[in-house]
Amino acid sequence: MKRQVTFDFENGEYVLKEHSRTIFHIDGKELKFISLDFYNGVYKDKTAAIELINKIGNDDFKKGRYVFEWLTDIVTSIQKELNDPELSENTDNQSEDISSKTVYLFEMSACAGSGFYSDGPSRTEKEIDSPYPDADYAVKILGKSMEPTIPDQSIVFVKKVDELQDGEIGIFVVDGNVMCKRYKIEHGESWLQPDNDCDQYDSILLNDSIDCILQGKVLLV
Repeated sequence: MKRQVTFDFENGEYVLKEHSRTIFHIDGKELKFISLDFYNGVYKDKTAAIELINKIGNDDFKKGRYVFEWLTDIVTSIQKELNDPELSENTDNQSEDISSKTVYLFEMSACAGSGFYSDGPSRTEKEIDSPYPDADYAVKILGKSMEPTIPDQSIVFVKKVDELQDGEIGIFVVDGNVMCKRYKIEHGESWLQPDNDCDQYDSILLNDSIDCILQGKVLLV
């Protein structure tokens, strides 16, 4: 049987509650997602079978819809990786499976050039726990081009893939520069787009003159 977890907005924060107790919260202004707090509050020593219920009413920041969709994608993806929508009641084994995954963490500013995500550690890397069983590595995002979806200084978890679907977020090396962007297909053309609509950040049209290497799909912020 799935756990019922509710999503709401209280005192300037987006919160997840279980049995009326807050198990995770995100500041409504910063929208900073701390993955370890998410794991400890939502999954540690608990089954991963969750029904996420949107009970949001008043929302001062008007961001609740996309925050709920974002959290739903995370919960759904973790549940699918465990291959059983209802899951077994053996929560000890499930928690061990989730928490045992460790990946290397890279900083965007330290990752320049193609193929920078090596198989072994370098002096710029360290290992961290991942709530995603299929994550291959993590990246600390430095910059505001993907705000408000991915705030500056956020850690995202990335899965190595050969291609992205329209609308998915990825890590790319474009002409030797590492960047996190949303992949979009518009009128038959492929683009890398920022989520920040400030004029400071431009979209990139992918064509024969652009050297673009996909490093992976962003799974979790």
